[in-house]
Amino acid sequence: MFKPQLLPTVMAAALAFPTVAIAASAPPLEATRGNLLPAKTTGVTDPVFQVSEGTAISTHTGRRRHSDLQRFFTYSDLVDRAETMAEHGNHLRDVEVIEDDNTALSGGDTRRYFIGVWDIDAGGSSFIYRYGSWSAFTQKWEDMAADGYRLHDVEVSRENGNTHFTGIWRPGNGGYALYRHQSWSTFVDMWRELSEQNLRLVDIEVTREGGNTYYTGVWLPGSDPYALYRYDDWSAFVDRWRTLSNDNVHLVDVEVTRVGDRTWYTGVWRAGTGRNPLYRYNSWQRFMEKWEELDNQGFQLVDMTASQEGNQTYYTGVWQEL
Repeated sequence: MFKPQLLPTVMAAALAFPTVAIAASAPPLEATRGNLLPAKTTGVTDPVFQVSEGTAISTHTGRRRHSDLQRFFTYSDLVDRAETMAEHGNHLRDVEVIEDDNTALSGGDTRRYFIGVWDIDAGGSSFIYRYGSWSAFTQKWEDMAADGYRLHDVEVSRENGNTHFTGIWRPGNGGYALYRHQSWSTFVDMWRELSEQNLRLVDIEVTREGGNTYYTGVWLPGSDPYALYRYDDWSAFVDRWRTLSNDNVHLVDVEVTRVGDRTWYTGVWRAGTGRNPLYRYNSWQRFMEKWEELDNQGFQLVDMTASQEGNQTYYTGVWQEL
């Protein structure tokens, strides 16, 4: 079953676990990691920072063996596609919303895209809900948890000056948590505390809202090795990715955020086996080509993020060998 919901609006913040919002302090370069598995080389695909011209739309249709990736002009188009995919057991695992300054509409308005990543033959059911307030979103999160569904992915986006929260729910049980903080150090403290309770961060959103930076995280049950790092340098982030991949700790979620004149790369790691490619392009077409190439080689796209950096839109993706 797949059930979309559009935007009621209310304002407030409440969680099953209390939420704290604290004035932002200077963030550390990197957060502390958790316990790691013994080091073991797995043969990691080198990442590519590919600068290439063009941001042409390539809304790809057609089912893929390991994942599906599509881009739409409207949220309703995304929902329509998700309903069709869900009827065949293919469920959304990641949603991204990006305002692309490079493809402005007539009149100068920015073009907005809604990007979906699907698991193929996932079975079960899924729900997507979207709200224009944090309080409405967290109320739905509580209601869904009571019905046996767990939030797996959250997308926080700024659209026409307003903040929207979009979530993907799948059946689940056990512990769970959802927190939103205005301080990196406070978020890291919560991450450490919940990790000790065998809850693992599975998704992070870093957003700029009204001159402030917010960190929103989703936790699900887990007792495996884990890590959380953030850098303001792509090569440093890639170096950390290589090191952890060799320790069988795999990148499962990546977030790229522009703050002033700095770009921050934030990554969530969990235990994993096989190869864990990481690629970054400033062309949607090139990103789609890489996705098709890796899909044909037996890799599943597990997370992607789109970011506006200067006058360029970048697409960063993480794959897992199946």
